[in-house]
Amino acid sequence: MPFELKLPLDHPTMVEQLTVGTRVAITGTLITAGPEAHKQLAAGARLPDETPEGTLLLHCRPVLKRRGSKWDAVSIEPEISATHENSVAGWLSHRQVRGFIGYGGFGDDAFQHFRRFTGCYLQTYAGTGPALAEHVLNARELPFGEGLKGQDAVWMLDVEGFPAIVTMGLEGGNFPKMIQNGTAQRLKTLPI
Repeated sequence: MPFELKLPLDHPTMVEQLTVGTRVAITGTLITAGPEAHKQLAAGARLPDETPEGTLLLHCRPVLKRRGSKWDAVSIEPEISATHENSVAGWLSHRQVRGFIGYGGFGDDAFQHFRRFTGCYLQTYAGTGPALAEHVLNARELPFGEGLKGQDAVWMLDVEGFPAIVTMGLEGGNFPKMIQNGTAQRLKTLPI
């Protein structure tokens, strides 16, 4: 049974309680950021004040369809996070972002930033974009950077029961590294 994780994570102790291996169902407001948003962050863009403090940033370029004045989520396909590792400190320093969701994990540098800013990393299920979209109740564009539109824009997503697993926490666990080390150990035992 997944742990019900309610956003915002507006107090550091909430992040400290997220231990590696915990399955969660997220309810609250996430923000999204794809490669272009990360570039804008590096160029000095700041999240607007309306961004909820204690949110999670989903590495994703969402596919959305306008229906009247509302946006419907079609696909929320997570992107690999490691390519955005150099942006971790920048996002966390804004204080609105408390952690990240994607797949593939981060390296040791990100963990140092998690310790400094009280952050975490959760992994969701790659290849399940349409199924993840079913957890989105509402989507709205967030003004960020210059000229970001459509999938490249930063979006606020109100989600309910969004599935993920904590794979990097403040206690030092790193699930992707544990899997890598376990696989390497298993390979050593196989006859070649």
